[in-house]
Formats: sequence, C-alpha cells, structure tokens
Amino acid sequence: MKIVISSVYDIQEGLANRLSAVGILSIDYPGALERDKVPGLLNQEILCCWDVEEESSIPSDQKPSERHIKEAFAFLDDLQCRSEENDVVIIHCKAGKSRSVAIALAWMAKGYGIAQAISSIHELRPDIAAPNLALIKNSRSSLSERAAGVN
Repeated sequence: MKIVISSVYDIQEGLANRLSAVGILSIDYPGALERDKVPGLLNQEILCCWDVEEESSIPSDQKPSERHIKEAFAFLDDLQCRSEENDVVIIHCKAGKSRSVAIALAWMAKGYGIAQAISSIHELRPDIAAPNLALIKNSRSSLSERAAGVN
C-alpha cells in the first residue's frame, strides 16, 4: 500500500480519482470531504478523524485526540491488510504538512522504524513536511499499543 500525503484542496480538486485511491484518511474538520460536494470521490473508503465537540476541548497542538489517532491507525491497518502493493491511500489535513504528516510518520514508524519513516516522509513531502511533534508525542501510547498488537 502506498501512502500519499495531501491537502484538502488537492482532494477537492480530484486527486483521489486521479490516483485511483482506495481510501482517504481525513485529519480535517467534518464536512471537508462530503461526497456530494467533492468531485472524484467514488468508491474510496473515507474516515474523518475529527469531532467538533470533542476537539473543541483539546488544545490545538494536541489535535486530533488519542481516540482519533487509534481510529486512524486501525483504518490504515485494515486498508493495508486488504490492499495490493500499489493501492493508494491518501492522508490529508487542511494544508498537508502537519497533522497528516504526523499521523503518517507515527503509523509508518511501526513498520519501518522511525529513521526509515522520517526518510519516507521527506520523500513524500520534501518541501513542506513539518510534522506536528506534539501530536506524535501524544500518539505514543497508540503507537505502543499498535506495536503490541492491542486494538
């Protein structure tokens, strides 16, 4: 499975359709990807990891919440189990450079180790990747549970 990191604007301009993506992990506000408003969203599985009420009580540098991080990891794990090697999954946030990068980095670290994950992230988004380090720190328990096989 190939990971593509993007902005919501790329998705709204048809990126998912152009890449024949099998899934989209949205680390953006609910409604950012409404099928009837975004061209090119056909059969992709979509998970939105953002809850307005829950997130309003969480400091902005700690969003999404740990619950949403666990949901994101489970979504990516499930897609990985069912996907072919060349299938594309898009992880996006508003700008495609902080939250989406942090989630991708944390998820990839389990499979490749942190050094390879960082290298892969810089290949995916060489000019603008700026992972939200507080989010990575907050995802440690989710990453530890994932490493131990706990869901």
